[in-house]
Amino acid sequence: MSRLLVVDDSFALRFAMRNFFEDRGYAVDEAADLESARQCLVHRSYAAVILDWSLTPEGSEGAELLRLLKRVRKRKPFVVVLTALISAAVEQQARDLGADRVLWKPAELNALAQLLPPPKPVRKRRDPKRPRS
Repeated sequence: MSRLLVVDDSFALRFAMRNFFEDRGYAVDEAADLESARQCLVHRSYAAVILDWSLTPEGSEGAELLRLLKRVRKRKPFVVVLTALISAAVEQQARDLGADRVLWKPAELNALAQLLPPPKPVRKRRDPKRPRS
């Protein structure tokens, strides 16, 4: 199953994204702050990360998390940065640090879903007690 990480300080946005993407077959982890996001990125692999650029007023925690991804992952997940800061400089910085896409808030969830790698189906495990046919 494909796993997503949603990093945003808004509970409502994380809740909406979790429900939306779980309904489409993804496993979803959430992080509301920089430290929670760090822990997730260090301990788990993700098919994609949806990352709020600013987790605090006037912050740019997204930049720090993108740098962390470069250090801890051999295979980088697909990264979409969401931001309310409509700025060519922010978009360029995010792309320079490895973001695959930058979208401005509010982002439409169906459009966001089309950018992500499709979820992998859950593989059924064979019952070891049942003989092969």
